[in-house]
Amino acid sequence: MNHNSFSSNKTVKSAAESAPTVPALLPRRLCQTFLLGAAAYPCLEIAFRGYSHWTMSLAGGLCFALLYAMEAEMPDLPFWMKAAAGALIITAVELATGTVVNLWLGWAVWDYSNLRFHFLGQVSLIFAAIWYALCCLFFTVADLVRRTCSEHGNPGCRKDLKSRKDLKNGKRG
Repeated sequence: MNHNSFSSNKTVKSAAESAPTVPALLPRRLCQTFLLGAAAYPCLEIAFRGYSHWTMSLAGGLCFALLYAMEAEMPDLPFWMKAAAGALIITAVELATGTVVNLWLGWAVWDYSNLRFHFLGQVSLIFAAIWYALCCLFFTVADLVRRTCSEHGNPGCRKDLKSRKDLKNGKRG
């Protein structure tokens, strides 16, 4: 059998070469979202507590960026699941931040030990419910932004809000 009969003059692209890539705008949007969260969360905290700490800017920025990425990756996830997953993400970031700044470094930025249903004084089921409510607001706004971008055909806004599933299936902004 002639091995040349199986070869072709056509160049075959690997799966990695032919697969669509995540839009270049996504990293820029993540940075913008991080900065928005880094500015917004301390303002929210100051409005309710009267003060904040610089580490809350980092935690708030990380939370906003993670929530934005989740919305971009899973736009069709049921709303209540998004809000629940968002509350878990925020609670996990809060626990990680609290473990470092409060327990390891001893900075005493916050202490939930006086609240019921707390864990190590760093997270509380009460605040997880608050995070759920804030995620409801966040995902409502994110959905409005995505729909507005789609309706107005804003390519800079729409492309990075498409899910990876749509990109893999060849659907682009």
